[in-house]
Amino acid sequence: APRDQGGTLDIRRFTVTQAPLTVSGSATLALDQDLQPIGAADLKARGLAPALDILAQQGRIKAGDATRFKLFVKGAERSGADGVKEVATGLSLQANTLYWGPFKIVRLPRIAWR
Repeated sequence: APRDQGGTLDIRRFTVTQAPLTVSGSATLALDQDLQPIGAADLKARGLAPALDILAQQGRIKAGDATRFKLFVKGAERSGADGVKEVATGLSLQANTLYWGPFKIVRLPRIAWR
């Protein structure tokens, strides 16, 4: 069957903006043996600390997790080519969980293909 033949989707460059956050980078995605998405991305993120505050206020991430993430952000921020602070980092998706480096960000719902 075609689904058993494997393959990957390589995204060479993307930019996504949802104020206050802007993320750009590249990614590789695939499906695991249960047809769930897996992948990895190399990113540059701007506005990450304010975005974490919003996610915590909305209850999407725990306040303590937001604080830990923000400490990491502050330590990892560098000035981009235009002087705006950004974080260069990686994301990975495996077992329906999105990870930011060592941090578990969010558990994603399983995709039920029909």
